[in-house]
Amino acid sequence: MTDSPLAHLDAATQRTLIDRYYAGEKVAVLLKTFGVACGAKRLVDHFPPEITNQPCPVCGAPLLRPRDVRQVRRGRPANRPLRCGRCPHVEVPTCDCPACRQARMETEGTRAAHGAIALLCQNYRDNAVSDLQPDALTADAALALLTLVRCGGWRDASTLGSLHAAPIPFGALGGRYLTDPLLTALVDQSLAAPSPTSPREAFEQDPQGEWIWKMEQVEWTLLLSDARGWGRPNSRVTSRHFHVDPALTPSRLPLTSLDRSGQSSY
Repeated sequence: MTDSPLAHLDAATQRTLIDRYYAGEKVAVLLKTFGVACGAKRLVDHFPPEITNQPCPVCGAPLLRPRDVRQVRRGRPANRPLRCGRCPHVEVPTCDCPACRQARMETEGTRAAHGAIALLCQNYRDNAVSDLQPDALTADAALALLTLVRCGGWRDASTLGSLHAAPIPFGALGGRYLTDPLLTALVDQSLAAPSPTSPREAFEQDPQGEWIWKMEQVEWTLLLSDARGWGRPNSRVTSRHFHVDPALTPSRLPLTSLDRSGQSSY
């Protein structure tokens, strides 16, 4: 910098000045010896920074380490953060460069989104009937439950995978004509809910800013006690253990387990 009080010194002379400063010579003597016109406490501020091997996270240029006052070099902790010589970035959590401001906005937005999504999913979980028995299931809910377990697969003890990339399409026979009503039956009867661990793209905001979820992209949480037991081969709810009362309408058929022969009767 041409306005630096060290501008009249070449690089080698500046190096000598810096070495003698950190060696402990009196600043007043150094100012007079090297013809530096600045206050004694400001001398270190005019030293050229050290170039580090650490790249700037914003532009990739090497970060610079401002020179510390020599008391710091003698054991006190440094308090001058690294900074970039190419862009405005400073290596502190509160860096106010445009890139860091944008990153913080995105992080805050992501955190807010996660909170809103968790609350949305929790609202469904709050309505769960944990002691529900197979006999109380309707036919559409039982069919949806079995199909969801088969297609989504278990992620853990109570969570099923997304249907978006399921090897067995959930609505293979009827497309959305079959998929939407079956999944809606699970949700309406508080048997399953979207999982907050679902991929972020499974949720979106509508034009009014309300969070909504996509049935075929969310992961599913079964809202049942011993949820995984309901999908085992010996569970009371399997595709071979339905007894249907013909007096009931097709969409509201309660299910009862039959004998071990697995035969359904009307």
